[in-house]
Amino acid sequence: GSYNSDKFTMHYSWDFSQQLNYPYENQQIGSIYFKTPRKAQLFGVCCEGAPFQVNYVIDEADFPGKGVNTVLSLLDHFFRKYSLGESCVELSADNCSGQNKNNAMIQYLLYRTMANFHEEIELSFMVAGHTKFAPDGYFGLIKKHLRKSNFYTYEQIIEKITQSSHNNHVKCQPFRDKRGDQLYQYYRWNDWLLEYFNNLPELKRYHHFKFHKNKPGLVFVKESVGGNEYE
Repeated sequence: GSYNSDKFTMHYSWDFSQQLNYPYENQQIGSIYFKTPRKAQLFGVCCEGAPFQVNYVIDEADFPGKGVNTVLSLLDHFFRKYSLGESCVELSADNCSGQNKNNAMIQYLLYRTMANFHEEIELSFMVAGHTKFAPDGYFGLIKKHLRKSNFYTYEQIIEKITQSSHNNHVKCQPFRDKRGDQLYQYYRWNDWLLEYFNNLPELKRYHHFKFHKNKPGLVFVKESVGGNEYE
């Protein structure tokens, strides 16, 4: 998409699903005969206003782990390829410190506003115990369809996921094209961001963060929705 080209707000949320094992046959009884099935990771970014979800399907050989650099690389690719040109964005994520609630995530969003990719960003983390949100609905749709399918290869998983919604609400982003060439990169975001940004003290206390291009380098934080905002 084009960055910050329209004055509207869009809401995105993201999460990892349980991994997919393949090959898989819907008639199989009990476990499969291969010693260990192959694994693929599923990471979904949901555009709640449109609505659609882009699902990153990553084979085990191409998966660097669930850390913050993976999440930021996928989010950055999503913003570049799939965002709708909104000027303001609201983001929701779960509270998982390894992937989401950490300084690199905060610094990355600060960088986005300072580079004028967005005018304003709000990031909210779900309260403990509340773990169901938009991506889970799409993952449910995908799993329901996969359970009734046979798939043996990475390409077939992508095909089946794309078919799980009839009206293009479920999109698929493979890591490799049919020739085996990479379609996006993983970057070491945390190393790069640390060169330019400080860490936020007592990060774990806060659930809501706001960034604005007119206040470069500042983060506005709140412990709860109705709580006081600190700069």
